[in-house]
Amino acid sequence: MNWHTSLMLAMHALWRNKTRALLTILGVVIGVGSVIAMLGIGSGAQQRIAAQLASMGTNSLAIRPGSVTHGGVRTGAGGMSSLKQEDADAIEELPNVVAVAPSVCATAQVRYRGTNWGTVIQGITPDYVAVRSWPLIEGEFIS
Repeated sequence: MNWHTSLMLAMHALWRNKTRALLTILGVVIGVGSVIAMLGIGSGAQQRIAAQLASMGTNSLAIRPGSVTHGGVRTGAGGMSSLKQEDADAIEELPNVVAVAPSVCATAQVRYRGTNWGTVIQGITPDYVAVRSWPLIEGEFIS
């Protein structure tokens, strides 16, 4: 069978089964479109994760105090304040340590003009911004 005959036979079969041919084409288009969409979503998610990791600092290490158990309930990492400023000073003196930025975090009830709000308060040192690669765009830090 030559090419011309094969092509004519295929065209005749497509013409006789229009609905089947249309549904096949529609299935191929939807399948290819979904693969392209999933690749785009995956690539976008990968770029977002890479940007988040870069914003945390490429060579950073977070050290948190241990957890404590009260009445059988474990508080989780940071539930115990066992780290002191002397610990941060000792870490800063280690070789290959460029900067140390200690911070303290607590939950508190904040009141302003009769409005109450439960929030997290974090105290940081000036080196914290450089360690986390967070540039200040506007304003100034509280001294």
